[in-house]
Amino acid sequence: MCVVVTLAVLLLLHGSDSLTSVNAYVPMIVATMLAIGLAGAEWQVFLERNSAERLVDAAKFEAAEHQAADRQHAFNQLWQLLADSRGQDAVPAEAMEHLRELFPAELCVVWAARDGQRSYRVCGLQPAQAETWARLDKIAQSAPCFERVREVKRVLPVTDLVHDTAPALALFCEQRELRQAILCPVLVRQELVGVLAFFHKQPVKLTTKTAEEMQSAANLFLCAL
Repeated sequence: MCVVVTLAVLLLLHGSDSLTSVNAYVPMIVATMLAIGLAGAEWQVFLERNSAERLVDAAKFEAAEHQAADRQHAFNQLWQLLADSRGQDAVPAEAMEHLRELFPAELCVVWAARDGQRSYRVCGLQPAQAETWARLDKIAQSAPCFERVREVKRVLPVTDLVHDTAPALALFCEQRELRQAILCPVLVRQELVGVLAFFHKQPVKLTTKTAEEMQSAANLFLCAL
């Protein structure tokens, strides 16, 4: 482009014997060439940046697609394991492992309501430890731990464990430095038939999407409780 402009100006001046006249246009030619060169460089930088941003966006989209597919696969496996264990007293350890992979936590617990009572029994635990299982089972039998989640009927993040659960469960969490519980109701006709719980040492921010996924996971346990 710079060459074209230069040739055009020289063509206009062709035939003129006045060197002064030619010299008068030289600064204009140089300035024009510089302006066109800078514009071209800026355009090239813009195109390269735009191309790089498109590549980054495409990589992020692909990663999100893979993550969504992996999570859906994990949900499908969890559902199949729970369906296969229908009628058993305890949730399979493999199902609890899948649950903890989907929602990382220091402790994952599944409680099921006892028939006709407002007490609960542990039917799933990860990591599975006999002493922890026995203690949580005893706590849920004797203490009204889930009245708050029974009221709200939705996923409930809890940091005030004494107020929102029961002193016995709050003491258990204090001894293990668990500062947050996320309680997910398992409901049948708006009746609480079970609770899926995730305990964390460091409170986590619960997004709307994660809360919906947790409730979906809790709903899967209907076939096992």
